[in-house]
Amino acid sequence: MAILALVLGWGLLAFSAMFVLSTVAGLIVSLSLIRKHFAPLGLRFDAARYRRMLTRSANFGLALFIASSYEKLDVLMLSWMKDMDTVGLYSAPSKLLSFTNLIPTIFATAFFPQMARFVSNKAELSRIFSIAVKHLLMLAIPLVAGLYMISDQLTVLVFGSAFGDSAAVLRILSFAAGILFINLFLASLYGATNHQGKIVQIEIIALLFKIIVNLLLIPEYSYRGAALSTVATESLVLVLALSWAVRHIAPISGLLFFSKFLAATAGMCAGLYVMSAWPLLMSVAGAVFIYFLLLFVTRALDVNQIKQYLGHLL
Repeated sequence: MAILALVLGWGLLAFSAMFVLSTVAGLIVSLSLIRKHFAPLGLRFDAARYRRMLTRSANFGLALFIASSYEKLDVLMLSWMKDMDTVGLYSAPSKLLSFTNLIPTIFATAFFPQMARFVSNKAELSRIFSIAVKHLLMLAIPLVAGLYMISDQLTVLVFGSAFGDSAAVLRILSFAAGILFINLFLASLYGATNHQGKIVQIEIIALLFKIIVNLLLIPEYSYRGAALSTVATESLVLVLALSWAVRHIAPISGLLFFSKFLAATAGMCAGLYVMSAWPLLMSVAGAVFIYFLLLFVTRALDVNQIKQYLGHLL
């Protein structure tokens, strides 16, 4: 709805208001579902129980705090080393891409109970892990390629011609958005299998790494340097988290589909190039159609897999 508000020309105030409204609506729905399906909410204080909960959840909270810190670090360091115009040119596409995190977040939430249930069954955990990674890559690869190709049009459509320079940031950050599809799910995997302390260690390394890379790149490359730093940091998290997970939690199997995703993405990009003169929404819809058509043609996806995929999410 926030993007729709901008497209309709309602301005940044309406854009911001949509975030507040969506949060309030989500809270109301959540409270009503809890009241209906679980138990009425009430205020009670149990010091011993809260102490146990705090101890067990400390690593989850710390991981979330560190992840939020290094996400905001670019804007903070840009404001120190550059002017506010530069901060705006970086922040606009960064906020836009934050919407793409919704997809891996849904996956992580949906798969969390299953991963926790089979934590002692490595074969089943590996199967669930592989299914999730497959479908996340199926969405992440065309997302990166598509955003890279339409960055100029999308930036002008959403933010106006004054933010034309932000298209370069959007192109770079599209790679970070794709990597985050896997990283966000890996964080859920670590939590479900009681390895959240390890993800905290990885995020601390990533935070220190990002500070150093920002100090090296921002003075010379400004907002582009901050974007490159984000890609480098997310890549580091991916390498560290995925390699440790494969060795100590569960292996990934059945990676043959990767080449089919690349082939379908190449066809989609060719379609986007041909449709470059079309209105943006039409060309995006056409690209999505081409991509999934090619997935079916190459048998990277079929009806049974879609049913299985929906079963895991629902």
